[in-house]
Formats: sequence, C-alpha cells, structure tokens
Amino acid sequence: MANQIGRRVRGLVDWARARQQQVGDRVHADGDAFAIAHGWAISSGTGWLGFGLRQYRDPRFELLPQVEERSDPSCRHGLRQAASTADAGRALR
Repeated sequence: MANQIGRRVRGLVDWARARQQQVGDRVHADGDAFAIAHGWAISSGTGWLGFGLRQYRDPRFELLPQVEERSDPSCRHGLRQAASTADAGRALR
C-alpha cells in the first residue's frame, strides 16, 4: 500500500516537472530563437519555484581584453571620485 502511494506521488511530481519545463520553454522561446540567430551560448537550469531559467552569453565577450585593477585607492571603477556632483560630470567628459 505505501509503495503504491509512493509511486503515485512520484508520478505526480514527474508530471509537474514536465509541465514546468514546457511552460519555461514557451516563455523563453523568443529569447532562445534570438540567441540562436546571433550565435549566443544558452545555459538552462532550474529557477525559482522550479521553473526554467535561461542565461544567454555572447561569445564575443571572451575576446575582450581583461581589465586591470588600478592600484590607486582614490580611483573607483576607473574614475576618480569627484568632490561634488558637478565635478562628477566634468570627470566623465
């Protein structure tokens, strides 16, 4: 009896997973088609609540040179911190 209930529960879980996969495939169909057309890599997985998760990556990012970190402590993200908001606008020009 317990074995029979276990099989039924397992069957319901498998059914729910298959439906979640189908929903995820439908939701991501346009994004997948765009990524395939542009030669992007697609990684899929399980997201929140078991629904499909996709990550898209353009392989050209691998060709970009690596950015070296600056050793100057007053420099943050490649820009020196501005003393005021007005100075920040001038620093970006």
